This record gives sequence, structure tokens and C-alpha cells, in this order.
Amino acid sequence: MNFGQTLSDTPEDVLLKAEEYLVQVIKPNSQCTTMDCLRYDLHHTGKAADIQSLLPTSHSIKDHILRCLYTTFLQVHCMDETQTSNIDPQMYGYTTDENGHIVPTRAYKSVPDKIAVTCACKECSTK
Repeated sequence: MNFGQTLSDTPEDVLLKAEEYLVQVIKPNSQCTTMDCLRYDLHHTGKAADIQSLLPTSHSIKDHILRCLYTTFLQVHCMDETQTSNIDPQMYGYTTDENGHIVPTRAYKSVPDKIAVTCACKECSTK
């Protein structure tokens, strides 16, 4: 994958590949392919996991990846205004605030819907 070289790939494909890559960077050879899965796995099997050390959710990492894609594309093509002038940053993890400034989108979904908040097992750190 040539991340940021082009914006012609569908964002969903780029997001999936980038998320899988990040999972492998954080925990090489993991069976997980999403941040939600890895987050659960690390928290569930960790010996001293706490809320401060939790990874971001797949929902929140999406906007980070989109912003990275946008920024990388702009840097790769910075000398070619025809490539960069018509790109809407709001399609890549940004929004406009009340003053008209472009700011990063915020994700408020901290716990994935399919993840239980507590666990009844005797081995994990969620007790």
C-alpha cells in the first residue's frame, strides 16, 4: 500500500488496511485485525491494565487514519496545486468549528457496542 500517494482508493479500503497495519505495529503476530479486538485482547489478558492505557477504539482511530492520509497526500503533492486544491479536509477527519476554523473531528464513542464492560472470569484485569 502506498499510503498517501493517491486518494483514489476508497477510504474504507485504506482504513481497513491502515488499521490492520497499526494492530501489527502495536502487537506483532496478533490474530486481531481491528483496534477494538486488540483493545479488548490487551485489556482482558493484561495483568495491570487500567483505563489510561487502553488503546483507541476502531471508531476513533478512523479519523486519525483519515487525517494522516490527508496530510501525507498534501505533503507528497505539495508542489502540485492542481492535485491538492480541490480536496475537502472534512472528508478526512476534520470539521469546521463555530469560528470557521478547520479542526480535528472528535470521537466520543469510548467503548465498542459489542464489548462487555465487565468480565466474570478470574484471570483478566477487568475484575
